[in-house]
Amino acid sequence: YASNADYMVFQGNLVGVDYDTLTAGGMSNYAVIGVSSDSVLILDNIIGFNGASTTYTAIRFTTGNYGHIRGNYIGVSPSGVDFGNAGGGVAPDISNVVIGGPNEADRNYIAGNGSNGVSSLGHYGIVQNNYIGITPQGTVLGNSGTGVAISNRDYGQVLYNVITGNTSHGISFNSTPDSVVIIGNLIGLTPDTLSAPGNGSSTDGIHINFGSKARILNNYIGSAGQWGIRIYFDSDDTKIQGNVIGTGLTGTEDFGCGYGGITAVYRPSFSVIGGNLPGQENIIAYNNGPAIDFDLPTSGTSATESFFVLNNSIYENNEGIVANSPSTSGAVLNKGILPPVIQTFNASTI
Repeated sequence: YASNADYMVFQGNLVGVDYDTLTAGGMSNYAVIGVSSDSVLILDNIIGFNGASTTYTAIRFTTGNYGHIRGNYIGVSPSGVDFGNAGGGVAPDISNVVIGGPNEADRNYIAGNGSNGVSSLGHYGIVQNNYIGITPQGTVLGNSGTGVAISNRDYGQVLYNVITGNTSHGISFNSTPDSVVIIGNLIGLTPDTLSAPGNGSSTDGIHINFGSKARILNNYIGSAGQWGIRIYFDSDDTKIQGNVIGTGLTGTEDFGCGYGGITAVYRPSFSVIGGNLPGQENIIAYNNGPAIDFDLPTSGTSATESFFVLNNSIYENNEGIVANSPSTSGAVLNKGILPPVIQTFNASTI
């Protein structure tokens, strides 16, 4: 426990496990907890079997500024043995915290825990290059919750992680998270990209609710229970570019999502799916529903406008682009103009 403990270093410890890294000896509370502590380093620890209930996240900080959490095994041993903590993996509600880092040695392995892998990230927080729901050997050992779950925090970045096998969303940002960046993650795929066990059976790969200015770029998303990407309500000025949804590296793997590829629900506007520059197109394939879906409410007078769909590769989905503007409401999609319907084409002229 650290209170007002600036520049604390917590490194190389076994917390909740014996020297064999197999035998349980966990505590009933948090494994590591800090309050009002700045510039904290939590490095190269092995943390398991802690917490009496899901309330107790393994690593928890409630206030503070700046910190690094890297090189830890949280809920899983270096050999891949499950010693999950009763609560979640990491919940550092401090600004400017980095969980992981660009190098392999920075990677945290967060797996087998009883709640979210990462949650309660502070403003300007970064989650980078971690295995969340995956063992060091690349096998699935999911957390019982969302892989990365952030609420009401701005400027968060989720970069180049493997997030697979968890029981809820892969990544979720809720409650007006502005200017979040989600780049280069494998969501639902294994590290070798050869299979896609997915995450929760009734959840999304990426789920953003009431957040503006999100950038969702160059992710691989497979086998989501519902949508590969879902943006909700006033999630305006969102860019969804360069993603592969429902397939793998070759474009022939069937990693389809249960409901469809991308859905924009309840009036998100001024956004773009795809783009005119090389690499901005999304590949959306093998999904069990629309590749892209716009869905307005059955009541109210909401409007979705200035939403561009540009140069995407869409194939082998149950449907293409669907615009749902219910006749029972005053909602207006695309100012009442329906999308074009391609009825025939001549392959020899393409």
